[in-house]
Amino acid sequence: MVGAFTYANNLLYGNTSGAYSLIGGDYHIRTGSPAIDKGTANGALNYNLDFILRPQGAAVDICAYEGGR
Repeated sequence: MVGAFTYANNLLYGNTSGAYSLIGGDYHIRTGSPAIDKGTANGALNYNLDFILRPQGAAVDICAYEGGR
């Protein structure tokens, strides 16, 4: 837990493909991402950071934004 946020069920933990920086990046999901429709509604907001209703597909995306289709 970092501050008031819990970072769980994400794509970065245990990733062996290299280092990542989440500072100042664009967190929109890309087409074809393995994170599309792989999230859970447990603790997820009803709208993403672009104020788009979630989910847009079969399930929420593992991302701060819903999309990438």
